[in-house]
Amino acid sequence: MRAFWSATHDETDEKKLIRNLAGERLDYARAARAARSNLTFLRAILTQAHEDLDREPRRARLLTSIAIRAVRLITPRNSSVPAQALAGIAWKERGNALRATGRIRRAGIAAEYALTRLGGSDALIVEHASALILKAQIEQDLGHDKTAIQLLELAGATFQQNREHRRYLQTIMLRGIIEYEAKDYPRARATFDAALTAAERLGDDREAARLRNNLGFCALHLRDLVTAWDNFLAAVTGFRALGMTAEIPRAEWGLARLLRDHSTTQELVADLRRVCAEFTQRHMPVEAATVLLEIAAIFVGERKFTELRMVCAELHEHVAHADMPLLARNALARVSTDGPLDVLAADVADARNLLRHIGRDPQPHIPGH
Repeated sequence: MRAFWSATHDETDEKKLIRNLAGERLDYARAARAARSNLTFLRAILTQAHEDLDREPRRARLLTSIAIRAVRLITPRNSSVPAQALAGIAWKERGNALRATGRIRRAGIAAEYALTRLGGSDALIVEHASALILKAQIEQDLGHDKTAIQLLELAGATFQQNREHRRYLQTIMLRGIIEYEAKDYPRARATFDAALTAAERLGDDREAARLRNNLGFCALHLRDLVTAWDNFLAAVTGFRALGMTAEIPRAEWGLARLLRDHSTTQELVADLRRVCAEFTQRHMPVEAATVLLEIAAIFVGERKFTELRMVCAELHEHVAHADMPLLARNALARVSTDGPLDVLAADVADARNLLRHIGRDPQPHIPGH
């Protein structure tokens, strides 16, 4: 499937990214027809999309666009159970990719389609539970923690009954994310510790690296700085070794925050700008904007008015040219570039709080399933 993508990533016409699909120059419609007539081909597309969530989430979104075109004619009345399963998985992976690129509400619609396609058949009960995890993540993104926990409990029970240990691990991890977002850091750390033990027992290095990163953030908030440092370094090492490039800036962001109290302002800002550049390169504009807000907050604390205004202007330029969800764009639009220092400081604080409220702060992260 790697030959699938030989076009360069900076081409503006997204259709060019699939020009070498199956050795031909194909557009979306032709690619979808090829996938619909060959379920093995469709399965390969979905496998590649799932793998790309950690590395190239925008590319995963493009691949799932092809898959969704392919499965629109697959219905319970005219297809086999394997075909139904692929249709449901296609919608689930579409939801994962949309969520990974900030399209939360559209991801919710895709999750509902996945649950519909995967429901009603005992043969698909495990995949249905997997789609419940996606739905739970989206509910948590929207601030509906109680609903998210209920969905996780349903999914977890199914996984336990069917001895799906890896997927059960995912429900534990997401429970830890909810506890973290509720600022219950001791409980979140205990949950992540239990999940890390399970991941290491299963030999799941990818989830272990993510859990190390999450544990680093818990330790950071609990002021256990040595443990935070050890976990962030372990996470960065794991992400690099496993090629999880989209995750690396998250751990580096944690390291930068850890160093905030132990670096000069110049050193800290330089570290944060490097993290911001990595988020931008990975097409993660909201995360990049969050780091710019962190830089702005540093200048507020230092009472450096000129530098603060420059960062606010940079933030406006970033928002004007970035593709990001409307909620995040509206939050960032609150930051002005004029006015006294106290006004700019209040704008920066409001924007930071709003981004955290809508769940787009680049902290502990669990991928799609």
